[in-house]
Formats: sequence, C-alpha cells, structure tokens
Amino acid sequence: MNNICDAVTFFPQLFFNDEIVSINEYCCVSRFDRAMVPTAGCVGTKAEQLPTMIRIIDRMDSRKRFILSSKGRDSRVYDDMAKKRAKKDLLGGILNLKNGILGTLRLLIHSTITRGTMTTMVVLLAFFLVVTLSLCIVEGFAFTTTGRSYKSTSHASYNSALSSSSTEEDIESPYALLFDCDGVIIETEELHRLAYNAAFKEFNLQIENEPVEWTVEYYDILQNTVGGGKNKMFYHFRETKGAFPTSEDDKPAPATPDDEQDLVDRLQALKTNLYKDLIAEKAQARPGVLELMDEALANDNIRVGVCSASTKEAVTKVLDVTLGEERRKQLDVCILGNDVSKLKPDPMIYETAAKKLGINPARCVVIEDSIVGLKAAKGAGMRCIITYTSSTESEDFYGIGADAKVPELGSRGVNLDMIFPLKDEVLVGVKD
Repeated sequence: MNNICDAVTFFPQLFFNDEIVSINEYCCVSRFDRAMVPTAGCVGTKAEQLPTMIRIIDRMDSRKRFILSSKGRDSRVYDDMAKKRAKKDLLGGILNLKNGILGTLRLLIHSTITRGTMTTMVVLLAFFLVVTLSLCIVEGFAFTTTGRSYKSTSHASYNSALSSSSTEEDIESPYALLFDCDGVIIETEELHRLAYNAAFKEFNLQIENEPVEWTVEYYDILQNTVGGGKNKMFYHFRETKGAFPTSEDDKPAPATPDDEQDLVDRLQALKTNLYKDLIAEKAQARPGVLELMDEALANDNIRVGVCSASTKEAVTKVLDVTLGEERRKQLDVCILGNDVSKLKPDPMIYETAAKKLGINPARCVVIEDSIVGLKAAKGAGMRCIITYTSSTESEDFYGIGADAKVPELGSRGVNLDMIFPLKDEVLVGVKD
C-alpha cells in the first residue's frame, strides 16, 4: 500500500461502515464518547506506516470502542494536532539554521587557522561562541514550547487513550434505537389495506368470479404473519386462495411463475402510488414517537435509525410527511425492503443495521408493533419494545420475547431515560 487510497481499497469497511471519523495525510482520528484522541499517530503516505494504522483500527474495532462523528466533531483534535505539527516544523527549521551557521563558522575557522592571523582567529572564535550560545537558547525555548516532538506527543496521547479504554467504566460504547415505520411511527396499516384494495379493484382482480378484497380482520392476520407487500400478495394467492386471479377484462390467471411475478410487481407499483396519495392526505405520527426520536437524536451516545420492510418509495414519503425532511436526514441509518434480500420476520434487516452502525446487536433497542417485527428483532439479538395498535393488541408479544409493550409511547410518557443505559428491564413501571 502506497497511500491512503490504497488503505481504503484494502479495508473499505473501515471507511464506509460509519466507524472512522476522518482520514487525512497526517493522522487517523476516532471520537470516543468522552474524549477525542489520536489513534494512529502520523500515517502519511509511507507504505511502512499504513499497516500500523490498520492494526490499531482493527484492534479497536474488535473492542467496539470507537464512534463515527460525521458532523465534524473531530475538528478540535485535528486543529490541536496541526498546531503540534507546526511547532515541530518550527523546531526543525531552527535546528537546520543552527547546523548551517555552525558549518559555515567551522569552514571560516579552518581557513583562518591555515592562512589568517592570530587576532582574526580569536575574533572568529568569540563570534562562534556567541552564535552557538544564542542558538542553544532559541532551541531550548522552542523545545520547551512544544514539550516534546510531535511524534512522541501523539504516541503518548494514543498510549494514554488506549490504556484508559481498557475498561467499560472509562469509555462507554454507543447504543442504537431503531424504529419500524408502519404501525410505529405512523398507523399506516389501514392505509396500506385501502391502497391494496384500490389496486385490486383497478386491476379488476377476481378469483372464481369473486372480487379480491382484504378485510380489516384478514389484513390483521397478514400483517402479523408476512412481511413485505409482495410477500403478502403471494401468500394470499398461493396459501389462502390456492389460485391466482384473473385480471383486466377477463385476462386469464398467470400460468407461469414469471407471469405471477409480473402481475404482483405491477400491482405493487400501483399500490405504492395510491398509498403515497393517501399518506399525503392523512399521515400523522403516533403520540410520543417524535419526542422520543428527538431525544435520541440529541444524544451523542445514541444512534437512531428506521428499519422497514416497505419499499423505499413508500417509506421515504411517510418519513418526509411525518418526520420532516430535516429530521429524516439526521437518521444514522435507514434500511428498507429494497436493501435486503430477506424481509421480516427474518432478522436480516436489523442485522444489517447493526453492522452498518458498527454496534453490537445486544446494545440495540427496536420499537415494533407486530409479531413479524418482534421476531426479526429478537432473531437479531436485540431488545424489542412493542407499541401495539387496536389490530395487534391481542397478540402474545411477551410469549415471543418482547421486552416491553405499551399501547402508545406518548400515553405512557416513555422517554429515553426509561430505555438507556440498558439494564435487565426496560420501561420499568410503565409497561403492560
């Protein structure tokens, strides 16, 4: 490896999974929870220095002790290190000047001894002593100002930080608070049902001359059984009805898996557009959600994200309407159905979020509203708080492993201190 670009190519995960604060031509900096410290001294572009940096970063990654600061919170340390480097350069310049003058004087003295007079030699010797003494005083002042060379200072800082990071009490690792979208941030399930039925009607879907329509009761079963819109349709046609519908002016039911996929894809595209129109008209955040999210966003030790099995188009619209664009852009992670190959109840979506954040799943808390989401969160090894709705309140959430359940975050006054720092129980005194 010859430069930082080679290091990025060789260890891309260190630079693009939200784990490194900044890499520049001089140093690698990580921001701890309570202190900002240099972690690798001088990296530069020398090939022999980069492996040392990589070893240090890898060593710290295994302990999960460093935190990304994408908001410029490493500027104080960087400025301090730049000042130290400037002092080092000043000291080096003074030493070079001293050596140059002394070299010149030695040549003059040698020439005087061989060809000059005794008086000239005495004068030059006196001048030599005065210049030497003056330069030593200047050098001593500069050395005192810098304390020690930049290299030794940065190494001392790093060693001190590394030794202080050896205990959990000194430096606390970050937590993550992850929100599902539909049913958690906003009660959208009924809007989803209405959008599906509108799409079914526009396609004129029929099975055995009966129009395809999902009732409230049936959709409650679907949302607690299957994650993702397309999966819900496949489940309905294949498992519940055992047949695909005719459509669009008595067009026959699809005869091949490819035809089935095509029909479901077109239905989902129409449903998403209809759903976005409904969101624009009726979207409103559930009580207490925005307050809890704002608390977490304001806390430097909490990472905040949204993990939804819905499509990017649908979720982005919901988040823009309910959270607002500015709050949405502050999220540390947003994993959607388009980003993973397996949807809830598979834990992949939450495992992906934890990996991207660089946080141990055991330090993550998920806010969910359904059995499907609960299974995904617990499968990923995370805590899970259920905010149930009228359509999910009868589910046995505790039987499947929920850490707490409440009807609404706002109705119980849930705040960040009731969740973090994590203890044996969460929401003590307010959960059902």
